[in-house]
Amino acid sequence: MIGIRKVGSAARVVDLQARWGDRTTIIAGQLAVLVIWLTAWEAVGRGDPLLLSYPTQVLGGLVTMIQTSELQGLFLFTARTFLIGWAIAAVAGLVFGSLIGAFRPVALMFEPFVNALYSTPKIVLIPLMVLWFGIGLNAYVASVAIGAVFPMMIMTITGVRNAGREYVDVARSFGVKGLQLLWKVVVPGALPFIFVGLRLSMGRAIGGGLRAAGFVWRGGGGGGGGGPGGRNWVRVGPDVRPHPHHLRKRHGRRHRVPAALERALAGAAVNHPHGSAVLPARTTATVSHHTAGSKFRGGCRPMQRAFRHLAAVLAVGIVAASCGGTSPQTAASPAATAAGTAPAVATAAATPDPIQALKAKVQGKSIILGAGSPPNLAEVTTRKAANILQETFGVTIDYKPIAATTLAAGVLSGSIHAAEVSLTRLAGLKEGGADITIFGTNDYKLDYVLIAKTAIKTVQELKGRTYVSGGNTGSSALFNNYCFGQAGMTTNDVKQTALSSSSAINTAILGGQFESAMVHADLLAQLNAKQPGQWHALCYTYKGVNETNDVWFSTAQWVKDNPDMALAITIAKTMAARWTYDKKDEWVTLAKSYVPNLEPGVAESTYDLFARQIGLWSVNSVLTLESCATDMAQLVKVGRIKVAPDCKTFVNLDYEKRALEILGKATEPKVGG
Repeated sequence: MIGIRKVGSAARVVDLQARWGDRTTIIAGQLAVLVIWLTAWEAVGRGDPLLLSYPTQVLGGLVTMIQTSELQGLFLFTARTFLIGWAIAAVAGLVFGSLIGAFRPVALMFEPFVNALYSTPKIVLIPLMVLWFGIGLNAYVASVAIGAVFPMMIMTITGVRNAGREYVDVARSFGVKGLQLLWKVVVPGALPFIFVGLRLSMGRAIGGGLRAAGFVWRGGGGGGGGGPGGRNWVRVGPDVRPHPHHLRKRHGRRHRVPAALERALAGAAVNHPHGSAVLPARTTATVSHHTAGSKFRGGCRPMQRAFRHLAAVLAVGIVAASCGGTSPQTAASPAATAAGTAPAVATAAATPDPIQALKAKVQGKSIILGAGSPPNLAEVTTRKAANILQETFGVTIDYKPIAATTLAAGVLSGSIHAAEVSLTRLAGLKEGGADITIFGTNDYKLDYVLIAKTAIKTVQELKGRTYVSGGNTGSSALFNNYCFGQAGMTTNDVKQTALSSSSAINTAILGGQFESAMVHADLLAQLNAKQPGQWHALCYTYKGVNETNDVWFSTAQWVKDNPDMALAITIAKTMAARWTYDKKDEWVTLAKSYVPNLEPGVAESTYDLFARQIGLWSVNSVLTLESCATDMAQLVKVGRIKVAPDCKTFVNLDYEKRALEILGKATEPKVGG
């Protein structure tokens, strides 16, 4: 009974009230620490929401996801990915681990490679998985399986090698040998280790799925990861390294751990729900099923608890899904309909025949579109183009704003059908031999701007001051050469730090680490909203750098096989550009629903900068073979590519020409300043 401890033949009643009092004190202390932590987190997050979210915002997002049934679909997708990947890893780990552990020739051939791959950080393999399996369920499953298979395999190898030698000898004396000996004697003797492998691989499988979500949908590594459907994912909790001596005591003593098992556990980092892995004691297996059953119970208990936890989570997911969840692969983003019907669609009614004829060819089809960056204000018009494809042409859109490197890999692998990325990046792909076709422009002007603290009035005053940019190669070199060249300077005159991504530069500027930077123009609006009067622009690159920014592309084969869809995309992006200049209020509304955590006034001021001052989007066709050749020559000059590819081999202007024939040529908007 609870609270009774036997001492000889007598029993002593334990002071339950005193024990409960100690437990209450511990729980109260833990709750106090939690409240202090959440309060501090809330305060810091509200003070700087651009860098850190906060608990109430997270809770609000959770409620919204539940109300829109998005969470149910995401959960079922994750559960399916986990179960498939874990099952593959368990079977593969058991089979190969048994063969390597039992047969020395197999071990000599494969074990060095197993150890090498086990020591390799699995996240470095994710780009290969994207190329091999595409972006979607297959890539997720592969990431889960590759992360979970090695703990399972190593524990199986250890268990097979530590199976009781005497029982193997007894079985052999009865004529049992080969695979029969392995499956009837050795593997049953290794069951405690196999169950531990299943338990460890479960944690690795969950971690592998989260890593894939962060990398595949956002380009991974540290900056906001994203999962299916474009939601941000954050890996929570540290990896826990289970100590090999965290063993259960049986019969009043600790059990010795085999050296091979200790080495295997020393390298294992497990995301374990209880903080550390408690392993069963080393158990002697026998051929007798009765003895084996009693001996293996200690090894099964952790697995039983794990299965109970998993069953409870899946039950909650199934109940949630019954409330109307949708698959993250096909669910439309709430932003997809936030701005309503585009005014440009109404203008298309004046020429219904071409639009309706094209709609009849593409209606009901599904397409995966990508944008080469996480949600930001420069991509709002691209988001609108996707909306027009859905609303006007009846195309089902799966829109993925992800990192450009991952996006390009997705298009080449066929898991993303078409995308808009920078012409500079496509030049590198073409030089590397990629068979691609550009069929339309997107935002054709550059939105980079040299900003500085307001105390610095001119570019000349930057001499000797701190400056951060993308460096002196590629497009960054063009920006730096223009802005500093105007002042008779080079980047050698400033204390330049080169960072590899725009997000890293933005973080550095927001953290106050630099006095000046080359950034996207929308960051200036965010800085002015967050730190009024502290920053201003010294140089706009669009005034002097003639380079096409983003274009729409796909593989040459996809464009050849889907000319109607390529034309529909080209028409939609042109309609979205015209809508942008005509409908500021609707653009701002869509921007606020598409880009999270915008400060008040940021969307409005960014619109004025993009649409009224820079003129970021083209309402007509602007890309020509001559302008493309000029861009390629500039990229060769700054070292972005070695040899300029012939634009005729990967630029198709027919789609923009046909789009202008259908929509008619529009009056160019008045911009400048």
